[in-house]
Amino acid sequence: MRLTSFFFLNVLLIFVVVTPKAVNSSETWRNLRRVKREPHKIPLHKFGLGRYMLLVHIGSNQQPFRLILLTASSVVWVPLKSAAAAWNKHNLYDPDASESSSLRNTPFVVSGGDGSINGKLFADRVQLGRFTIKNFVFGAAEEIKGHPVQDTFDGVFGMAPRSTHEEVDHTFLDGLFQRSLIQLREFGLFFREATEGRNYMVIGKIAREYMPREAYPVRILNEPSWTIQVDWMFLGGIPFNLYGYKAILDTGAVATYVPPDILNVINSVLEVTRNVGVFSAVDCTKVGKFPALDFQGVNTKLSIYSSQYILQGEVNGVRKCYSPFLPHSESKVILLGLSILRAFDLLFSVDAGYVAFAPKQFQSSAIPM
Repeated sequence: MRLTSFFFLNVLLIFVVVTPKAVNSSETWRNLRRVKREPHKIPLHKFGLGRYMLLVHIGSNQQPFRLILLTASSVVWVPLKSAAAAWNKHNLYDPDASESSSLRNTPFVVSGGDGSINGKLFADRVQLGRFTIKNFVFGAAEEIKGHPVQDTFDGVFGMAPRSTHEEVDHTFLDGLFQRSLIQLREFGLFFREATEGRNYMVIGKIAREYMPREAYPVRILNEPSWTIQVDWMFLGGIPFNLYGYKAILDTGAVATYVPPDILNVINSVLEVTRNVGVFSAVDCTKVGKFPALDFQGVNTKLSIYSSQYILQGEVNGVRKCYSPFLPHSESKVILLGLSILRAFDLLFSVDAGYVAFAPKQFQSSAIPM
């Protein structure tokens, strides 16, 4: 079996890691009680420049894995216990330790971008938040190329709308729906670190209850990944004609990928200085002065303020800022990463066929067209 997916996970910038302060037992119990009161909220754990991980347990013995939330693919994979020695500091899947593990006859192969994965397919019990699916099919990787070993994630958790592979006949959402664990195949992503101090995902119809009243549904295209039509992009009044383009929404990427000719104009507007890894540095004192970035489709115009789309962090105690834009050469395709998506509350609905964008104060806005 050959699985094809987009992977943009091989970007590495080293930022200061801040060790969280110790908490007392009473505070810990308060946090536990809060989780029990809000069982629908699945925590999104932020790391690096702004990607997010889910804590997933696999097997009858509940083996823990830190998986990147990926909306551009339906693939779920973790490293197998026989993976390359470089991965020995990560959580590794041990099928022999799980009484519910079952090996499939088809090999597991993933390729895309600069990454490739080879391994085996297994069916086992998979738990995410309050949901558990028995005999869910996922990949266990033995050979992993193009993924930085030093990153903290163990694998990926794909949440694309549908699977296109015969051996993996349903997505995680499909599995929940087939078992009547949810009424609608949809989920919401809520990046509310600034207002609530946390980020989380909510799965099922109840996700709608967490969406603000001002939300704008954008119809998705008939593609395996969450993809919308984008006709125009604007930066500081400069229009870019994208008619006929499709935009892939990818929470597995921080960057936003655009055609090289558009990137050259953007770099001029943002006055990029030097390259740091794959990103281009910008003047941090100008972040609030850079223009908003607009995307216009069939029925909605989405605006993202520069304080959100500019990547910001610290290196040795010094604030650093970077342009989130990178070149993407695939014809008629752009990719919107978390530098754009996290400025909204998002509702992804397979059954309704749309992604709803809810703007957030001081971060983004939306106008119906």
